[in-house]
Amino acid sequence: MDKENETIVDKYKKLGIVVWSIIGLTVLILGISLFLFKIRGSLCLFLYAFIVVYLLRPAVDYFQKKGMPRLLSILMAYLLLLLIIGLILVIIVPIVVTQAKSLLAHLPVYFITIERLIEDYQSQYEALHIPPAAVDLIENSVNQITDALVKTASNLPTYTINIFSFAINAVITPLFALIISFYILKDLNEIKNTFIGLVPGKYRDETKLVLRKIDVILRGFIKGHLLLMLTVGTLSWLALLVLGVDYAFILGLIIGLLDIIPYLGPIVGGVLAVLVAFFKSPTTALWVVAVMVVVQQVEGLFIAPKVMGKHVDLHPMVVMFAMIVGGTLLGIFGVLLAIPITAVGKGIFYYYLEKRSQQGT
Repeated sequence: MDKENETIVDKYKKLGIVVWSIIGLTVLILGISLFLFKIRGSLCLFLYAFIVVYLLRPAVDYFQKKGMPRLLSILMAYLLLLLIIGLILVIIVPIVVTQAKSLLAHLPVYFITIERLIEDYQSQYEALHIPPAAVDLIENSVNQITDALVKTASNLPTYTINIFSFAINAVITPLFALIISFYILKDLNEIKNTFIGLVPGKYRDETKLVLRKIDVILRGFIKGHLLLMLTVGTLSWLALLVLGVDYAFILGLIIGLLDIIPYLGPIVGGVLAVLVAFFKSPTTALWVVAVMVVVQQVEGLFIAPKVMGKHVDLHPMVVMFAMIVGGTLLGIFGVLLAIPITAVGKGIFYYYLEKRSQQGT
């Protein structure tokens, strides 16, 4: 009986460990989310800085292994980054600016075309002798759509100003992020040692293991997601180009950038591509729908599993739930940070489960 009681007690202990681990992990995630909410104003700046650190660190380590001093290795890595940015500015930016200007110039024409389609639709249903209640419902809906189109068209100058304001911020913020990331890279070892020094001695080895695990997960997520965005954007651009859709390049760029928000982002970009294709012909729009579905299936079934692999292995339902919670807590930044934070939480949770199971055996 004593052995049976001990077995029961051990089972409850293990169950308690699992339950308290889940509770602790939940509290940790909520605490991190609250902290991020408090500093949300500067969040974008440090987010860019950490992305730059994770992108440049392999190059810095490579140059150091070749015998270069740390500072010179960082400068070489930055030189490579600036060369890549320069090529992007020279090759891509003129195309984007030209197509964006043309798209903005044609937006009023698109709105007029939509209004004409609505008017044609109204004349058709009036000839069908539809019941008055249904007619009122349709007319109210059409009036709301028309009002929204007129309001959007009248606010085009404001939207243009906001776009330029956003573009200026999109340039200034990364510049400050480059400066911050430079100092982080320069003093990375000192920062690590300082943090580890704050941890009690008996927990330092375990803390180092956990930090390495977090580092691997975040590195895999950032590199993997950037590669996914590039792949999806390129495939979308080529497909739209083959179909003869106007502004194929800028639409592919938008789809690729929006892919930073899994599932939802590409859908928004795809809808924009379908709307533009519709003005070429309804058949082209249907082809664009089919192509966008194929691109998303290729990404979800073949590219993402290979690129993300074991580093960010999360079920789609977990991803959706994490994005909803992140969006509720932190808005758009919460949506962007939800997946890496969840992946890190999962990695830490499984690490402690494995550790507990090893201790049990």
